[in-house]
Amino acid sequence: MTHLRSRRTKRTPCGFAGGMLLYFCGFGFVPLGSGQTDPSTQWIADLKDSKSHLREHALLSLADSKDSRKVELLIAALNDSNQQVRIGAVDALGQAQDPRAVKPLLDVLQGPDNELRLHASNSLAIIHDPSAVEPLVAALKDPRSDVRQNAAFALFNQIQDPRVIEPLVAALSDPEANVRSSAAFTLSAMAGTKDPRVAEPLIVALKDPMEDVRRNAARALGKTGDPRAVEPLIAALKDPEAKVRSDAARALVDTNSPHAIDPLLSALNDANEDVRLKVAHALERSKDKRVVTPFITFLNHSDTNVRWRMAAWLITIHNPVMVSPLTVLMRDSDPRVRKTAAWALSEIEDHSAVNALLAALKKSDAPAIAGAYRFFLSRGKPGSEDALIEALDKYGDPWMARTFENCGDVKLQEAGYNWEAKPHSFGSQTTISSAEVEVIRWGSVR
Repeated sequence: MTHLRSRRTKRTPCGFAGGMLLYFCGFGFVPLGSGQTDPSTQWIADLKDSKSHLREHALLSLADSKDSRKVELLIAALNDSNQQVRIGAVDALGQAQDPRAVKPLLDVLQGPDNELRLHASNSLAIIHDPSAVEPLVAALKDPRSDVRQNAAFALFNQIQDPRVIEPLVAALSDPEANVRSSAAFTLSAMAGTKDPRVAEPLIVALKDPMEDVRRNAARALGKTGDPRAVEPLIAALKDPEAKVRSDAARALVDTNSPHAIDPLLSALNDANEDVRLKVAHALERSKDKRVVTPFITFLNHSDTNVRWRMAAWLITIHNPVMVSPLTVLMRDSDPRVRKTAAWALSEIEDHSAVNALLAALKKSDAPAIAGAYRFFLSRGKPGSEDALIEALDKYGDPWMARTFENCGDVKLQEAGYNWEAKPHSFGSQTTISSAEVEVIRWGSVR
C-alpha cells in the first residue's frame, strides 16, 4: 500500500494538539496525482496502522476534512492506545462542533486520564451543549487545578443556566488563583442575570491577592446591577495595581450609580497615565450631564490624553456652557485635542462657537478645520477650499474624503478622490458603505 505523504507538522513541546494548531494555520497536503489513493480512504486505513505516528497524522488530516465519517472515526480514536492520538481526537471533536461528540467527551471528562479531562473541558466549551453543564460543574471539584480552571472557562457559554451560579460562586474560594480568576471571568458574562447570590462573593474577590482575580471580579460586579457593588468598586479605584483601577472605573460606569461620578472625577488625577485615560473614557461612556461643569476643570488637565477624551465626550453633549473652555482647547499644543475640540464646538448651536471656528479657518488651523469639516462644508465660504484640502491631506480620514466627494464642489471632490488614491495609515482594507457617507452639500447653510 502506498501511503499518501503529508507535509509533516514538526512536533513541538505542546504535543499533538500544538501540531494540529500549526496544521490549521496553513499546513496542507500534496495534491493527489494520477492513480494515488483517495485521501479519506488512506487516512482511515492509517488510523488502524500499528505505528502511532501514522495514526496521529491520519487523525490530523481527518480533523480538517469534510468526510461524513469524520465524527464516528474521531470518537473511535478516543480509545486509541496512544495518549497523543486520544488527545488529538478530543481536540478535533471540539473543533467539529458536532452534538454527537458531547456524550463521548463527557465520558472522557469523567474518566481517569488527567490530561484528557483537561482537553475535554476545552472541547465541550467549544461545542456549547446544555447537557454538558452538570459534568462541567462536577469538574470544578477535579483534583487538578487546570481541569477546574478549564471547567470554569467552559461554563462561560452556559452562564444563563441557573445551575452554574452557585458552583461558580463557590469556585471564587478555590485555593488556586487561576481557578478563582476563571470563575470571576465567567461570572463577568452575567450581564442581565442580576442574580443576588453573586455580588457578595465578588466583593470578597476584589481583595484577592491575585491581580487577575480582582480585575475579573471588578468587571463582573459592574454587570450585576447590585447596589452593594458600588462602594467596593469605589474603593478599588485605590487598588495598588493600575489595571485593577482601570477595570474598577469601567465597572462603576456600568453600575449607573449617581454616587460613582465624583470618585471617577477624582480618579482623573491618578498617578498612572493609562488609568487616567481609561477613567476619562469611562466618564465619556456615562453620558451623565451632571459631569459637564466638573469637566471644565479637567479640560485644562496636564495629561494630553485626558484633555482629548474630555473634548471627545463633549461632542455628544451640545451644551453652550462648554463653548468657552472648548475655545481654550482650540489653542492646545496637541493637534488631536484641537481637532476634537473643534468637532465638539461645531455641534453646539451658539454664536460664540461659530466665531471660534471661523477664527480657526482664518488661521488655517488644519487640525481644527479637519475636526469641524462638516461645519465648513455646509457654510461653503468662498476661498476656504484650499484650507479644507490641507486639513484633509494632513488630518483627514476615509469618511472625510468621501464627504468631500459628495459635497458638490468640484475642487473638493477631486481632493477627496486624490486622498483615497494615496496610501494612508487607515490601510487599504477600510471599507465604507454608502450608508456611512454623509451628504453635506457645499454652501447648504449660509
